[in-house]
Amino acid sequence: MKRQKIDPKANEIKAIIDPVAIGQLVSQACRSFELLERFHDGSVTLSPSYSEQEGYEDLKITCERALVTDFVFLVARLHRLCENFEQAVSLAFPADAIRKFRDAVKPIRDKVRNAIEHALEPGAWSKLEPEVVTPSIPELALDQRWFSRVNGVPFMGNVKLRPIYQATKEFEKVAGYLPAHKARRELFAKLSQTKMEKPEAS
Repeated sequence: MKRQKIDPKANEIKAIIDPVAIGQLVSQACRSFELLERFHDGSVTLSPSYSEQEGYEDLKITCERALVTDFVFLVARLHRLCENFEQAVSLAFPADAIRKFRDAVKPIRDKVRNAIEHALEPGAWSKLEPEVVTPSIPELALDQRWFSRVNGVPFMGNVKLRPIYQATKEFEKVAGYLPAHKARRELFAKLSQTKMEKPEAS
């Protein structure tokens, strides 16, 4: 009877991504948006020196822009990882949670990230078309690079940011910084077990 040859690479994990690295992106994105909202509702304020009082509003706007830019780029990076490396990410986190997050934040990739990243490249800026942010204010039209608030609701272009944040916050429950440490331990234990069970080449 012919002995079946076992392919040592049949169950080999070909690529991994450190779960904690994912967790850092998820939780930092949430913190950036939450701080952005706290600036807006006044629960967090800046304390400039007396000599800087005249520039307070400019300073506040600059901080808000930095926070929203951080949020958008972190979410876009997470979307890219979840879309292009879903198998690697799902070694540590539930596949259904990954797909739910990826689908919910897709407008960031489609409408916002590419515009911010590439809009000023030769031949690209002219393709940006301002979009109406909200039908209730038809004269308010901004392209996808611009942050605005309408009745307290934060937008990038015409993309509402709160649903993006809510999807990221939901994802944080399973893939945030703290659960990511547990996922890392479990993944490394799995890798160690796989290595121990790997058949020796004859």
